[in-house]
Amino acid sequence: MRRKEIPPCTRECAASGRALEDGERIVAVLLPHETSAHEWTRKDFAADSFEKAPEGAVAWWSTQVPETPATAAATSDTLMELLLDTTATAEARWDAAERLVRKRRVILERPDAKDAKGVWLAKICESGEHVSLPNPPVTSSFGQSGKGKPGGLLGGISHISLLFFVVFSGFGCASLNPLLKPTKDVKNPQPINDELPSAAQMVEYLNDNARRINAIQCNSVAIDCKQGNQNAPGLDGMVVLQKPNLFRLKAKVLGQNAVDLGSNQEEFWYWISKADPPYVFHCSHAAMAAGQVRMPFPFQPEMILAALGIAEYDPNKNYEVKANGQLAELRERVTSPQGKTVSRVTIFQRAPAQAGKPQVLGHILYDEAGKVICSVQVQDIQVVRQTGAVLPQKVVFQWPDQQVEMVMRFGEFVNTEITPDRSAALFSRRDLGSLPGFDLARWAPDEPAPGARGQNP
Repeated sequence: MRRKEIPPCTRECAASGRALEDGERIVAVLLPHETSAHEWTRKDFAADSFEKAPEGAVAWWSTQVPETPATAAATSDTLMELLLDTTATAEARWDAAERLVRKRRVILERPDAKDAKGVWLAKICESGEHVSLPNPPVTSSFGQSGKGKPGGLLGGISHISLLFFVVFSGFGCASLNPLLKPTKDVKNPQPINDELPSAAQMVEYLNDNARRINAIQCNSVAIDCKQGNQNAPGLDGMVVLQKPNLFRLKAKVLGQNAVDLGSNQEEFWYWISKADPPYVFHCSHAAMAAGQVRMPFPFQPEMILAALGIAEYDPNKNYEVKANGQLAELRERVTSPQGKTVSRVTIFQRAPAQAGKPQVLGHILYDEAGKVICSVQVQDIQVVRQTGAVLPQKVVFQWPDQQVEMVMRFGEFVNTEITPDRSAALFSRRDLGSLPGFDLARWAPDEPAPGARGQNP
């Protein structure tokens, strides 16, 4: 059966006829083609012009207008020239090759295990020509794999897709929101409030909110991701959480299963449909806490719980409180999955927040050198009707080094009762049992389980 391809962006608002600009927020809609059963008709709407999907629409998603084709082509052509330049360094050629893979212009083929030289081949999609590459340098994601292990997958595409799931590469810089940067207003350096809240007050505020929640569910989660100027298709999904660390998120693209991320008392896991092979990556919480994990992405699962406002903080821990203009920072030292000491900062608005606005503005994770690993900004909030708990409505995650940004929009959160039987089934990767597993702590594939059965999520 011939596969229907998604047409490119039309660059014109279907509602007004206005030309859409690069980077503009839009809603893309797919409709049946009038004359061909093998094609879609695509319509693009400016975000402020979209009210509801047209009659007969089969799918629609939020995205951005990509860079102009001429710019993208010029960038790809420059990378192709670098790939073909045998006088260039291995690092430069491999960087070009990996970027071209993500632009769907090159396919990298692994060396034959019997080939002592280990020469890799880059197949150029347009011509079918093969270009020889030397062994990947250690700076390449493919050079970090070891024997037979999916370093290219983990260090390349999936280090972006771990949270959540960008599969395109691009250029540019994902800047942090000014709200989460040090204040540089020399004209008005004084905070709104003279008194700085204590660490005990901040921790009690966070814990009071977290205690109002035991188990919550949201059946409408919209996820938009981008790296540089490249946008991934929007994902739609659901999320269920039960304290202390039970978590499950499933998402689809155009109705097809795309992502499964979960955590239970023993481990956390994630599965990405675009991965090849489609490993279910997993790791025990014990290994994570011991700093024994070679994570392909600077990620800590508790950042999700903190962003959602349901993480409890240890009142007996040593915290540092720092004034930052109109903001107050609650700082603590934590251990990364790699065993390194990093700083996690929770950002508060010092003045009482206005109705509908967050008191906790976000979270930042710094490395040992004080460089931002990840930032989380809470932009909009909602209040759970049953308990009064404050939960996010819109959250923005950013990883500056990877130039990755993820925006999560949540529909209504509701309290939910989860029976022991449902909990055992929901917060488990047993339904992924038909897929191969990969243990991040051992950095090796699982041994095949005889007679294992299961279905894709």
